[in-house]
Amino acid sequence: MINITIGNQLKKYRESRNYSLDEVALLTNVSKPSLSNIERGTTSPSISTLWKISKGLSLPIAYFFSEKEVNYEIATMESLVEIVSGDDLIKTYTAFTWDPSDNFEVLFLELLPGAKRESKAHSDGTKEIIILMEGELTLKIQNDNINLLPKQLLRFNADSDHQYINAGEGKCKFASIMIYPYKIDKIRETL
Repeated sequence: MINITIGNQLKKYRESRNYSLDEVALLTNVSKPSLSNIERGTTSPSISTLWKISKGLSLPIAYFFSEKEVNYEIATMESLVEIVSGDDLIKTYTAFTWDPSDNFEVLFLELLPGAKRESKAHSDGTKEIIILMEGELTLKIQNDNINLLPKQLLRFNADSDHQYINAGEGKCKFASIMIYPYKIDKIRETL
């Protein structure tokens, strides 16, 4: 089950850093009881909670879905791992096993008509590339509304709050490539 994988990965990272649950709660702004439940696998965190943990610990969100290193990996749309968002209008998927030597991760999102997805600022220097495959997408970044049509790409600084909006009448599907400002080789040394 995915909640067991997420919990194992969180606990593994926390223990590798000798962090207490209190310290992780302080870094991530997620309560100690919630973190404890996630680590034990008794609950699956929402996408917003997972982003808070990811940002607070300076880890890509894909880290929480990986358990092994691979030399190569082929993903299909059917093999993507869903990140439960708690919103029936939004589906988010991670594509590849996280590799600590990478400074990127690939996500796929589907927004039904009327869906809005708030995203808090990512770590300083983080860039995001959006590749719109289907539908219409409005991206609100600070005071700018950027409208994308299928087969358009957008790169932007993701270190400020932003919002994804499907104002169209059909489903909106897009890939999001998160590019972090650093490589995370140091994490591999501690795991």
